Amino acid sequence: MSNGTGITVLSSNFRLDWFQSLCGNDYFWDDEKFWSKDKVEISNCFIDTALKWPPIFLLIAFSPYLLYEYFALAKLHPPISWNCSSFLRTLMCFSLLGFGLARSIHQTASSMEQNDTLANIIASWLSVIAFALLFSLTLLQRKCRFANCGLIWFYLLISIFCDALIVAFDRRTNNQSYNLIEFVVTFLLFVLFSFADQTHNVSIRNSDPNPNIDVKSNYKICPKEFASIPSKLTFWWFNQLIITGWRRKLTEDDLWNLSLRNSCQSLSKEFRSIWKHPSFMDKNSIEYKLLQERNENENSIHKIAKVRLWTLLSKMFFIYFFMPNFARLIADLLLLANPMILKFVSLKIFLLMAFAKINNF
Repeated sequence: MSNGTGITVLSSNFRLDWFQSLCGNDYFWDDEKFWSKDKVEISNCFIDTALKWPPIFLLIAFSPYLLYEYFALAKLHPPISWNCSSFLRTLMCFSLLGFGLARSIHQTASSMEQNDTLANIIASWLSVIAFALLFSLTLLQRKCRFANCGLIWFYLLISIFCDALIVAFDRRTNNQSYNLIEFVVTFLLFVLFSFADQTHNVSIRNSDPNPNIDVKSNYKICPKEFASIPSKLTFWWFNQLIITGWRRKLTEDDLWNLSLRNSCQSLSKEFRSIWKHPSFMDKNSIEYKLLQERNENENSIHKIAKVRLWTLLSKMFFIYFFMPNFARLIADLLLLANPMILKFVSLKIFLLMAFAKINNF
């Protein structure tokens, strides 16, 4: 509607068309209730969608890449032995899965009595899927020796932030106790995953019966490989080398070996295995063809078709090309979504935000 000055002022609350089937008559966002001086409120539809879905979709979207990393490292290192930290992580993930499953069954069974919306039921079952995936990734993390997974840590971090808002603003009595328990368990899991796994007596596994990789007995693994996520984010794992270099001159014994997976021996071995695959040749057996043509004509070797090197490299490093571009696509989509969201926001919000920023000076 127009305010007489040529500026279109949208309603302070809105309900997206495709949310009507999920949230019923509930509004997705209400400016007046959110910016109220007496009591700040967030709609149930916003809680069941905008606060529940993002961490779940983050975990599901990047799990294929994480599984790829898990099984790649499982060939090089034996499993991490059970300890108090890994046992507590696994136990709490299993408890969170059982709690989420019981909550979903209870809410689904009593949805008619409690007048729960479809968005609330979907959110509870999506949480069960996320908890099951979290439990599976925790088990694989120990088995495949992928210590201190960043995806799980960021999932728990975002979940804590969203769960804190849900506990603060969800007024539904049938959800309050569930939300509080989920928040406490998620927070404890976040604390446990913020510490590094105990990886003493690190050993290296070479799955090749005829190894081309020379694994030394004094192999020194870089501490970054088994550092905690906060340590990686702050480069705390690098402090020991800096302190040692400040006290005395660094020697070769102070340096670390390159990770076995990124070593030239390992990469060249993978390259050769893909190189010999028939799908990357224009002939099924290039060695046989070379010998055959050499016997017929010494100059015929120049007629051999070229190897598709780009296809070979794409297969070898596909996951490293795909995942950064996929993350960039999500970031670009979020940037494009900002104008679509802002057009539903009343001009009063911008005035209140400007007034709040002025008061900060």
